[in-house]
Amino acid sequence: MRDCDGQYWFMNAVEDILNKQGKSINSLTSKTDLADITAIGLTGQSLTGHIPPAIGNISDLRFLYLAKNNLSGSLPKEIYDLTKLQNLDLSENKFSGELSSKISNWKDIKVLLLWGNNFSGRLPNEIGQLKELIRGCLKTKSGRKLA
Repeated sequence: MRDCDGQYWFMNAVEDILNKQGKSINSLTSKTDLADITAIGLTGQSLTGHIPPAIGNISDLRFLYLAKNNLSGSLPKEIYDLTKLQNLDLSENKFSGELSSKISNWKDIKVLLLWGNNFSGRLPNEIGQLKELIRGCLKTKSGRKLA
């Protein structure tokens, strides 16, 4: 998988999922080989590093749980290409930067938990387009709500 950017935690997670499906990361030939991956759950695994651009290759991903780790940096632009996301929990990490207006791509998102990070700036107006959103928490580590 290209674009893993040295993030072995990500490669290992994908490899584990593929192995359970009787596949291997070494046998991947295209993005469609990742179509059966609909959930990644790595909450509280003491992960460090950042989310690699390769996350965008898992186009059928619906559930991404990376809460309670030590992940940092800005969210990669490719995460906004995950148009089938329903639950995203990145809470209690060290993510920073601003959220993109491409957040509107997450039309199916029901749960969006980003609290306990270091995001800055204002919430993009496009968050109002998330009509399926049931639960969202967007406070920074200092307790400041993104405006």
